[in-house]
Amino acid sequence: MQPEIYSVQPELLEISIAKAPIRNPRLRYSREVNLLCPDGEFSTVTRAQLDVLREELGLSLEDTTVIEHEVLRPIQQYNKNLQIFEDNLREEINRVLSE
Repeated sequence: MQPEIYSVQPELLEISIAKAPIRNPRLRYSREVNLLCPDGEFSTVTRAQLDVLREELGLSLEDTTVIEHEVLRPIQQYNKNLQIFEDNLREEINRVLSE
């Protein structure tokens, strides 16, 4: 037996979820870095966008540098590990094929 909800008007069952604005400037900057740099690299345009945001939020260059390192470190570590894995896999495939 599964619980069910019955309604005369099914559209009344829809629940809207609102996103509250982020008030903490460090958190907002961190989220923007995460969104704009999913591969862990800054393009020229991304760097300019983040510089403008830094000014808008009133954060210091030192603060934003620390935030960027905190956000990008796991991404860059993942990319490094992925490259090592790819190199090892390629080496192993070449070894097996040459036998």
